[in-house]
Amino acid sequence: MNISDIVALGLWPESKKTTTQKGINELEDLGYNLFYIGKNAGEDPKVLLVRSDRCSVFDIPLNLEIEGKGVSQTAISNNGAAFAKEAGIRTAILDEKVDPSLEVASRCQFMELCKPLEAQIDGDVVQFEFIFRNYLTGSLYDACQNGIDPYGLELSSDLPQWHKFETPIFTPTTKGIKDVPLNSQVVREKFPEIISSMENLFKSFTQYALDNGIVIVDTKFEIFINSKDEWVLGDEVLTPESSRFISK
Repeated sequence: MNISDIVALGLWPESKKTTTQKGINELEDLGYNLFYIGKNAGEDPKVLLVRSDRCSVFDIPLNLEIEGKGVSQTAISNNGAAFAKEAGIRTAILDEKVDPSLEVASRCQFMELCKPLEAQIDGDVVQFEFIFRNYLTGSLYDACQNGIDPYGLELSSDLPQWHKFETPIFTPTTKGIKDVPLNSQVVREKFPEIISSMENLFKSFTQYALDNGIVIVDTKFEIFINSKDEWVLGDEVLTPESSRFISK
């Protein structure tokens, strides 16, 4: 599709800048044109995502590559999407595959082109990251130690680091250069179906991972809206890019 067609569908954010850079020759020869470089981001608008082996920390590119990372990450992402679909949750990751004879095939995912879920919170229109935690650690532990309650959860300051919650806690944030904590109950009330679905998915995946020797500390879900105005789970789905995995 042309960018103008995507814009007409209301699926292209104004903040995303396109590129005229050349992409991978093997894909260009098949008619796939590179038009955007960034985060995992006709009648069925879609894009082809090709993962590299580049590593990054908090979106700061490093001159570092791990051979095979793009292939492994794609495989884990496909597995996470399949797990979500089995739970009855729509994802932006499509089942369609590229020609397996292509050298880059194992790095590729077809993604439905969507726009981020947005809503007004405290007078501002924001995008969201829906985070679920099994353990008290990281920034939330630090906040508790200092008597700060960023999500309105009323957690005790006496809880030790790595305290395991009986049921996962929901700690939503805005999505941006700096992720700002949001009141958990306010966001639940705004998106009850979505949050309930994500909570059940997280619980199921936590048990699935544990049965396979992996402890899930927490995960981040990002929700998008497709051209049919349906909410879908997108970006990284239940992968080490969006979650903290620890060997059991």
